[in-house]
Order: sequence, then C-alpha cells, then structure tokens
Amino acid sequence: MPAKKQRKSVKKVVSKPVAKHNHSFAGLLLGLIALLGCWIPFLGTILALIAIVSSRKGGFMNIIGCTLGIIALILSLAILGLVVFLFSIGFFAGKAF
Repeated sequence: MPAKKQRKSVKKVVSKPVAKHNHSFAGLLLGLIALLGCWIPFLGTILALIAIVSSRKGGFMNIIGCTLGIIALILSLAILGLVVFLFSIGFFAGKAF
C-alpha cells in the first residue's frame, strides 16, 4: 500500500476590517447631540462645530451629520443671541430705574 501523504494545515490569519466610517459616525452622533443640546448656548455651539468639522468628507452619514451640525449651530447661535439680548434688557432696565 502506498503511504498516505500528510497535508499540512495552513491557518489563514483573518484580520478585522478597519472601520472606515469612524469620522462619519462621530459626526452624525455629535450632530444629534448638538441638536438635542442646542438650547445650552455654548455647549451646543461647540458640539455643532465639532460635528461639522468631523463630517467634512462626502458620504451619506457625513451629509446627515453635517446637516444636523449646521442646523444645531444656527439654533444654538439664535438661542445665544436671545440670551444675550434678554440679559442686556434686564441689565439696562435695572439701571434705568
């Protein structure tokens, strides 16, 4: 009888795929958090700017993150302007009388 050939087992090393959408997911998440926190004047502005910067390249999640960041930035700046306006009215009204 012929001798059986032994096969050497070769293990293939499978590496985990590198996440390509880290920045887009971060931009989307920060855009959502900035939209929820836009009523806190400085926090919403800072988070909105970070969301816009982190989702600068094209892609579906990047576009949504950038859009949410822009909407949150506009709302946050409007609320910040309203807070400054109301404080200035209160400040000048207190000194006038």
